[in-house]
Amino acid sequence: MYCPTCGANQSNEKKFCPACGTNLAAVTAALSGQLAPVSESNSLARAQAQSRKDMAAAIYKGAPGLGLLLAALFLFLLLPPGISVWICFGLIIGGVSALGRGISHFYLARTELKAAEIEAQKAAFQSPPSLNFLSTSPPTTNPIPPHSITEQTTRHLG
Repeated sequence: MYCPTCGANQSNEKKFCPACGTNLAAVTAALSGQLAPVSESNSLARAQAQSRKDMAAAIYKGAPGLGLLLAALFLFLLLPPGISVWICFGLIIGGVSALGRGISHFYLARTELKAAEIEAQKAAFQSPPSLNFLSTSPPTTNPIPPHSITEQTTRHLG
């Protein structure tokens, strides 16, 4: 087998090229079809699982705020007017703070999930890398078109 980096002839048993240090075991596995391709859907699945955990944590952080707001409402209705205003004011401040923290964590988790989905879509539209190790010329993505005949003729007439 030839090393894809430096072109040195190596035996198939070697794991690394002694000339340049390239991992020859990965090349042998790729040529034999044993190497599993890296799947972008795995990273999307991991991002989705992490997002579900983050959203559950956001609900866990925001639920006490909702409880405090409900407690403030019930105490305002049950206690006499002079006392209930100040107690309910403290409960409302704490409830809004906790509820806001939960909502912000929820939106952050949702934004990270959308970013992961966009990255997965971008990776799906990219072409897979070439496995042709013997090719020495780089692939051309946008070849320059030849000049038109009328353009050359116009230059000579002008």
